Amino acid sequence: MRVVVNSRFLTQPMTGVQQYGLKLSNYLKENFTGEIEFVAPKGIIHHKASERLGVKTIGNTRGFFWEQVELPFWLKKEGSPLLLNFGNVAPQYYTNQIVTIHDLSTLEHPEWFSSKFARAYKFMIPQVVQSAKKLITVSEFTKQRMVELLKVDETKVEVIYNSLEFNQVDPVKNEAEPYLLSVGSFSGRKNFSTLIKAFQEADLLGVQLKIRGDTEDIFRGDDELYAMVKADARICFIEPLDYSAYMELVKNAIALINTSIYEGFGMPNLEALSLGTPVICSNIEVFNEICGPYATYVHPLDKEGITQLLREVTSKNHTETERKKLKERSKVFKTEVEGKKLVDLISICNIT
Repeated sequence: MRVVVNSRFLTQPMTGVQQYGLKLSNYLKENFTGEIEFVAPKGIIHHKASERLGVKTIGNTRGFFWEQVELPFWLKKEGSPLLLNFGNVAPQYYTNQIVTIHDLSTLEHPEWFSSKFARAYKFMIPQVVQSAKKLITVSEFTKQRMVELLKVDETKVEVIYNSLEFNQVDPVKNEAEPYLLSVGSFSGRKNFSTLIKAFQEADLLGVQLKIRGDTEDIFRGDDELYAMVKADARICFIEPLDYSAYMELVKNAIALINTSIYEGFGMPNLEALSLGTPVICSNIEVFNEICGPYATYVHPLDKEGITQLLREVTSKNHTETERKKLKERSKVFKTEVEGKKLVDLISICNIT
C-alpha cells in the first residue's frame, strides 16, 4: 500500500488550509503503517515541518504548473500510486487520488475573489470532484453543499474535521489592556466592516478591537475598511504570528468575535473554545455545527445586535466553570480521531 501526499501546502503561508494539511500529514507520518511519501515543489518555506515529514522535492517548477503537469507526470512514472491532496485543488486529470475541498466559496461567492482566481476554480473544482476516487471535506455543511451544488454522491464524501492537539502547553494568561479579538483575512466574507461599525457604536471604554490576519492578492481590497481601521486608535491590526503567540492572543481576549458570512469550518472559534475564551459568532449553519450551544450567535449583518453583544460580553466576568464547559466542547475535535478516519479512508481506496 503506497500513498503519496501532495505537500505543496508547505510552500504557502500557514493559514487554516495549510494547518489542516500539516496536522494530518504529521499524524500519517507517525501512524500510517503502509508506505508513504511526501512530495513538494521547490520553494518550501516551512523547513522544520518539511524535515520532520522527510519531504522529497520533485520537478523544476512551482505552483499551479507543478501541480497540474509535473506532479501527475511523476506519479505515472511511479506506477500511479494513491495521491492525497489537502489543499482544495489537485491534478485535474489524475484519478487515483483523494481530494480535500474545504469550502465552495469560490463557486457560491465569486465576488469575494479576483476574477482570474474565481474563473480558475469554477473550471477546476467540478472536474476534480467528479474524477477523484474519494473526497474529504471539513464539515457536514460543506458536504451537503457539495452534494447539492456539484451533484456528488454523498457516499463519496468523508467529513474529516479540522482538529486540535491537546498535548500543547497552555498559553499564559496575562493582565494586559482588555481587548476583543477577530481573526481572518480582509476578505468580503469576513464581514469586518459590520463588526468595526458595531464596535465603534458600542463605545466600550478602555477596550480595544484587535484584528489578526493577513491580506492576499487574490482578495479584493476594501479601501473604506482600511480607512476605518486607521481612523480609530482603539482598532489594532495585527500581522500573522507564530502559533504559540497567536494562541496566547486568543486566550487573553475578552472574547473572540467572528462575524463571517460564509465559512467551511471556523477554526478560530474552535481554538477560542479550547482555551475557554467566549465566542460571539454568526448564526450560519457551519458555526452551529462546530460550536453547538457553546457560542453566542447573531446574524452577521445585524449591526445593532452585534453592538449589544459586545457590550454584554465586556461587562461580564466569566467563571472558571463556564470556561471549562467551552474547553470540553473543543475536545470533540481531536487530531487522533480525525486522523484515524483518514487512515481508514486510505485503506478503502487501496482496496477498491
